[in-house]
Amino acid sequence: MRALATECLRFLRSDEPRLRFERAVEAEVLIRGTAWCLQRDHRLHEALDEAQKGIQLAERYEARRSAALGRQSVGRIHRLLAEDARGRDAEYHLTASANSLREAIALFSAIDGPHVRRSEVGICLGLSARTQLTWYRLLNEKPALVHADELARQAAELQTPAQRKDGLHLMILRAEIAAANRRYADGRKLLGDVIESLISERGARYSEILAHAYLARARLTRASRGTSNDVLPDLRKAREIFLAQKLGHAAASCEWTMLTSDSKSVTKLKITRNDVLQIEALNVDPRIRLAAITELERQVDAGTVNHPTGRRTSWATLIDQAQRSEQRDTMR
Repeated sequence: MRALATECLRFLRSDEPRLRFERAVEAEVLIRGTAWCLQRDHRLHEALDEAQKGIQLAERYEARRSAALGRQSVGRIHRLLAEDARGRDAEYHLTASANSLREAIALFSAIDGPHVRRSEVGICLGLSARTQLTWYRLLNEKPALVHADELARQAAELQTPAQRKDGLHLMILRAEIAAANRRYADGRKLLGDVIESLISERGARYSEILAHAYLARARLTRASRGTSNDVLPDLRKAREIFLAQKLGHAAASCEWTMLTSDSKSVTKLKITRNDVLQIEALNVDPRIRLAAITELERQVDAGTVNHPTGRRTSWATLIDQAQRSEQRDTMR
């Protein structure tokens, strides 16, 4: 998909002067092609830059719908950036997400009106609800959880029967909101309905939505004090699907949750709670965290270090090595 978007942009930019229509198409490719692919690769700052370029082009050439889609995309990306941030940085990205989605809702409302086959306003309300849920999780602001519940209800009222995929995403979100409110049975029921619906559907056993449902159910089970034996099967299923979809960051998130549930499910090394806390404080990217543990495994196997205890492990050095390795791989 990324290669296709790049080729489309190359073709659009190959002939000067360009028509207004071609400029509008370029804006849509930047938003729905390039930025979307970068977001899926979790290259979030790059994705944000491309989406904002798309918005600027769309506004300059009066492509109102593309401008609205761009703001929808920016709202989603800022929320993902907040999940990787801490303190004031997280609050900044959450505020930017909420503002961008409000702007998208206003634009879509003006463009589409009340009677549409696919309600982009409903989608934006669902994204706004997830931003509020993230606000609650990261900053522990309880009014945000109440707001998330209300926005999710409004989104459900607006989404149309043609929006089955969006409806399933919304059911997963509502289950997560229920779990945050400690209504675990309600959340488990919603997630069970999503999972059963998808596994019975031809071709959906490796869908990304199913992976998100498995991951949400694993987190709910863990929050409700389920055992690692209850949590791990769903995490393994989610990781398998994310890997099949080439979503490395999402797969690594599953694997990191597996490790924090039972380290033996990921590594032969003894990873203590203290190790986990140190690693999480050093880096937010689960791919880097796991790479640091893999590097320690390599050193232990090679005999260059003894099997260390958590107190003697230089996680800062291992994280630094993993980051430098990742940077080299990205530059290739």
